[in-house]
Amino acid sequence: MKRPLLWLALALLLLVVGASVAGRSSSPAPPAEPADVAVVRGPPADAVTIAKPASGLVTSARSVQVRGSAPWISPDDGEAVVRVTVNRRPHEVFPTAQGYATVVALELGRNEIVVRGSASRFDDDEAVRGSARVVIERRRAPGDDTGVLDRATASMLADSTEEAYWLCGEDDGCSTEPVCFKLGARRVDCAIARWYTEDPVRRCGHVYTLRLRGERLYAGSYACRGRVSPDPRRLVRASVTPILSRVVIDADDEDTWSRFVVNEPNAYGAPRFNMARDRFMP
Repeated sequence: MKRPLLWLALALLLLVVGASVAGRSSSPAPPAEPADVAVVRGPPADAVTIAKPASGLVTSARSVQVRGSAPWISPDDGEAVVRVTVNRRPHEVFPTAQGYATVVALELGRNEIVVRGSASRFDDDEAVRGSARVVIERRRAPGDDTGVLDRATASMLADSTEEAYWLCGEDDGCSTEPVCFKLGARRVDCAIARWYTEDPVRRCGHVYTLRLRGERLYAGSYACRGRVSPDPRRLVRASVTPILSRVVIDADDEDTWSRFVVNEPNAYGAPRFNMARDRFMP
């Protein structure tokens, strides 16, 4: 009768040992070392999204915010860029880890918004890329500003003239900035402020005047003197009528620098100039 008791004791001992081993083998493994990932967003197919606006939106607004997610990498390690194009009018945005956001001008009718993003390391030729697309519609609404010349367009054109460039020329210590005022539904004048690193007082270089006739823009300039602050409005004069020339920007080269700058938002909003037609977008 003693042998069965011995076998029972051995069986219980094996059961306890087996349970102990099984318990150790099922304990969680140590966390894996984090992978050296260049881009924090998802795979290429999902790398770009448009969170706003929603496709199919109908609006009477002249501009809309476009925002969403895009590939991103630390500027210390590589480069990330997002190109936002509305009806073939592009500009570039540099995303952050939180995504991208910009403001675009809308034309009357159908507006196709295409967003393309990419990110790559400096030491790697391969990039994470993606794209997204929405289509929205802008309709004319009673009482809106359709057809009214805006300060964003005037500021962009005033800042891109040769006359404005030569206020500073190649002097890295010199800066300029348009300060724009609406003088009517079809006229905006911008006093061009100039200042230096060693002399931060802003003084008026000249006044750029922009007029709208139909959908065509005409511009000229006139002289001004004095400090811009504290009352820059005094520098623009509605009674002045300088010689005006039609505004035309060379759009032959689809990758020209001007093609992107002309659509970039500024302090006043999104410019409304269509380079392909050299026309104002009402």
